[in-house]
Amino acid sequence: MDRIGQPSSIGEIGGYMELNEYLVKYPNYCRKCKGWGMFTPHMAPFHDCEECVENEICARCGTHPLDEMNNCSSCGWTMLKDEGLLGGNS
Repeated sequence: MDRIGQPSSIGEIGGYMELNEYLVKYPNYCRKCKGWGMFTPHMAPFHDCEECVENEICARCGTHPLDEMNNCSSCGWTMLKDEGLLGGNS
């Protein structure tokens, strides 16, 4: 099974979620940032994903619009949690 810590896994606060379960549950996740909503370029500060968060679209479920704090009321996604496909925020 694909789980956190392996290349085809995702991180979710509170436990493990299998990759296939994530893809079924969130088929509209942002392909550019892989559900993270931001990027961390080498030697630079975080910046929001221009495909989703900058357009007020949830990085995880694709709901529009996000609230004023960039949180999703539909799936509970927030940029303060590490939730997205591994390797997607750099």
